[in-house]
Amino acid sequence: MKNKNIKGLEGNLLIRNKILKDRFSNSVFYKIDSDHINKSSDEISFLAFIYTLRGFSSIDIPTCQKIISETKKAISSAMYKAKELDLGLETIPLLITSIRSSMVCEESETIFKSKLNQILDSGIDAFELHIDIIDLNIIKHQLNILKLHLPNQIISISISRKNLSNALMLEVIRSAYEIIKKELIVEVNEIDEITSNINMNTTLQTISTADIINKQLKSEHLKFKKIPIILAGGTNELTSRLAEQCGVPFNGITFKPDKSEISNYSSKKYYEITNEEIIYSIEVTKKLLNKVLINKKDSLNPIV
Repeated sequence: MKNKNIKGLEGNLLIRNKILKDRFSNSVFYKIDSDHINKSSDEISFLAFIYTLRGFSSIDIPTCQKIISETKKAISSAMYKAKELDLGLETIPLLITSIRSSMVCEESETIFKSKLNQILDSGIDAFELHIDIIDLNIIKHQLNILKLHLPNQIISISISRKNLSNALMLEVIRSAYEIIKKELIVEVNEIDEITSNINMNTTLQTISTADIINKQLKSEHLKFKKIPIILAGGTNELTSRLAEQCGVPFNGITFKPDKSEISNYSSKKYYEITNEEIIYSIEVTKKLLNKVLINKKDSLNPIV
């Protein structure tokens, strides 16, 4: 029975990997980033529940055992609810957690490795390293530790030109690919992802950075061509249209949810809301997508 369960799990992972690969190819890999809202397991698990039902490809949550555990429960509950409501979901989302490279520097290597082991045991699917230091040797050392402890997991690097020159940014991506290989994802963020307002400037910065990566790395070197590029900074109603008008290829978009999306049910747990409330919440998330994906076909699920 155990071997049969393992084979079933491996089969499901292969199916999910194929679906995610197709979404990268069609530029419809959508990630929700919960990092900027309160570190409340109730709020984050509610968002995970709704965005799983909405068919999002990935959910980024804080590195906290309680939040990871509650989010996994919410995702499982959403998959059961999707069958009940006949939503036709293709697969479960990729669950990802992240940390800043500067925070890794502040910890001992032993503590960092211990956290990675805990993350692996918790069932996280992927890990993201936000590059906010400029020492390439330290960045490479951190990536080597990640690869050693998470050999089969997707590893994403989130970069911006706040601290990195164009040349150093490209060198970071080259080094990351040599270490992580085909499991690498590159998320392009705005100049200041903490304090920047979502406006035309941050959108242009993100698209400009992606353009540099495409022209000076992916187009010139065949082995880097398949690295997925996710647009994260300044994702507003102009993002998809502007990137396409500028001829800048991308493979997905990271969204930052508005807390107003959960305000109507802030006193409820995700498992307490009715089917009608679920449908309404999913409709609210559609507005978020529609603002960004003006000319992009939304192939997430039949609720659209």
